[in-house]
Amino acid sequence: FARVKSDRILRTYLTASARIYHHKQERYVYRDHERVSTFITTRDGYELSFGQNISRFAQMSLLVNSEYIDFDVDSSDTDYHHARAALVARLDDLDHVNFPTRGRRLTAQLSWGDDFFDGEAVYRSFKADGDWYYSPDDRWTLSVGAQVGSADRVMPLHERFALGGRKSFMGLAEDELLGDRLVAATLGARY
Repeated sequence: FARVKSDRILRTYLTASARIYHHKQERYVYRDHERVSTFITTRDGYELSFGQNISRFAQMSLLVNSEYIDFDVDSSDTDYHHARAALVARLDDLDHVNFPTRGRRLTAQLSWGDDFFDGEAVYRSFKADGDWYYSPDDRWTLSVGAQVGSADRVMPLHERFALGGRKSFMGLAEDELLGDRLVAATLGARY
């Protein structure tokens, strides 16, 4: 929708961003690898972030997010307000964005969803994921990836950790497994 971002405020390593958004996502619920229902999440909200760049390839930031969610499960419509604060750490020194041959990308996020700003979902969660790339020669690239996530209580369906699809676990449908805990590891080779 609209985003304003500053990577360096007044020649310092401080960063800030503000975003207003409208996002609609259709996902499915599976049982025994069969699609049994659909849910659509429509989010309208804002996000404010303030952080610190570290050595040109890492960043720590504090994020505050408030959104109104229209949650439609099999034609049953529910509206509620979601508010979250998060501490986010990122490290990225990949040599190429789309097809990296060396480097690493790590992200860790500690989130706190609560009734501040009139939020209705109360939970704490932690999620971390990372990918490491190495090329032993000019043709091959090897990769190792990992994801972990945990929440202190049952999270709303649209906030749960997802596993499945070409970006997280091939062999499962996109977001086939949803839950309050997540552990996954991947190995890859590209020629």
